[in-house]
Amino acid sequence: MPSEGASEASPQSLSYMSRLKSCGARRDWPEVLVVLEELRKSEEFADTYHYTAAMTVGKRAGEWRAVLALLDELIATGAQPDLACFNAALAACVAAGRPVEARAVLLERMPLCGLRPIASCYTAVGKAHAATGDWRGALEWFDEIGRQTLAPSFADYKVAIAAASVGSDLHRIVSLIEAAQELHPEGSGQQEWLWRLWSTAQHRLLCQELRHLLPPVDKDATALLQRALSEAAHHGTMPSFADAGARSGYTLAHLAPRVAKLSDVLQLQEPSWLRPAAARAVRHAMSGGEALSLAGGPGFDVAALALLVSFERLGAAGGALEHAAGEAAAGALEAVAEEALHVRVLDYEAGWAVQAGAVECALRRRFPSTPLRCSCGLCDITRPLAHASNAELRASLPRARLLVASYCVSENAISLRESGFVFFEDVMRAAAPGTLVLVLETTHRQFPGLVAAARRGVGANELEISCPFVLSNSGFSLCLLKGEEATQDDAAASGVAGAGLDAATQEQQAALQALFERFDRDELVHAQKGYNRAAAR
Repeated sequence: MPSEGASEASPQSLSYMSRLKSCGARRDWPEVLVVLEELRKSEEFADTYHYTAAMTVGKRAGEWRAVLALLDELIATGAQPDLACFNAALAACVAAGRPVEARAVLLERMPLCGLRPIASCYTAVGKAHAATGDWRGALEWFDEIGRQTLAPSFADYKVAIAAASVGSDLHRIVSLIEAAQELHPEGSGQQEWLWRLWSTAQHRLLCQELRHLLPPVDKDATALLQRALSEAAHHGTMPSFADAGARSGYTLAHLAPRVAKLSDVLQLQEPSWLRPAAARAVRHAMSGGEALSLAGGPGFDVAALALLVSFERLGAAGGALEHAAGEAAAGALEAVAEEALHVRVLDYEAGWAVQAGAVECALRRRFPSTPLRCSCGLCDITRPLAHASNAELRASLPRARLLVASYCVSENAISLRESGFVFFEDVMRAAAPGTLVLVLETTHRQFPGLVAAARRGVGANELEISCPFVLSNSGFSLCLLKGEEATQDDAAASGVAGAGLDAATQEQQAALQALFERFDRDELVHAQKGYNRAAAR
């Protein structure tokens, strides 16, 4: 009969084991049966290791009935199957989508052998339920881990999170991810996966809150506004946002993609200077400074920053922004835990303050442990910074290290070009060194003119420029970082083409120049098609 395993295996036993393992790669179940039959007839005893190896091949071959029969055969002999043996049986049930049989393995066969299941055993039963589309059953077996006073691992959480995602159980997704973050999962891939699911669920929950907080949506007015915005992206003239019902409809329709876009840009790996600059800027906005949302309308940038900060705090020392800021920044978010994240929303349309206030209220309800302060005011990006309409912006600039201009350049393209993008030139001149400026747009066509204005504005100061293509947004975003004033040596070096620059930097600058030349060509083609009444002059 099968033994429980000897301390020293004979050469013949090892030979049988080798043959069983070689069957695994080929999923050669018939050969497994041949080996087992030879074992039964030989003087060697088939032990739990042989049976486990055979059951593993059976799982891969889809022979779940035969796998369970082997387990029962082993138990009937009086041998003591180990946890690996039961895991092989459970894995076969998972692969075949057999939750009833998986439960029998867990609740009947394991107790019969005196084995107490570990957390992953309950998760295996849950996975068998999930394989049949029963996401509620998967969550029920995850909950059983806690009822058995066991501690789930991150792998257990992943199965439960995936099940909740299938069922669109938004509150459960959020609670599971927040609990999983307490385990400090390592690896950027894990964090990215958690962030994507958590933020997507939060976007939808925020919209649910906003439906009760916003003025009533006017569907017809919203449709008119959407068409006007689509035309504005082509023709470069800003539509009216005066209708409150249309503003509410726009807020609900665009919150998720707009919040995701800023979040994604702030977490880009490249350029290498972006995430550290973003971390410093957000930390500054939580320690007495501000972040400025230019033409920020309904407060989408407020929501993006609030979500990022809230997610950072879940992982404590595991957040992307904290890692990006370096070791010196470790614990920085906790250090300013009592300070509110202050975001000032400035827009041409004063009525947006109603929608921004509703977004702030919804954020406070969703994230009560993230102190938040949202201020609203006026600005006009088609006017110079010195204009009376930009008085609040002038007063706020010294306190800001992050400026976000989202979806406002294309719809004001004519006025901006006619002014030589003087607004952005003035802002870059007045901004403090270390200020990060992000321009997120539906189209990249105006970026070259904006960059030229930014270069004029910073004067002798250094200016980092990047225009990354953000895959999740299917478009380019413009990132500008104002540096310190260049030294005389730096200025002299920059006067000689390529002087003082390594080959990689020269290559990056050449690629950026080529990209902007392409953008200029796109704008010329656009004007020639007659979309833009103010064709390139």
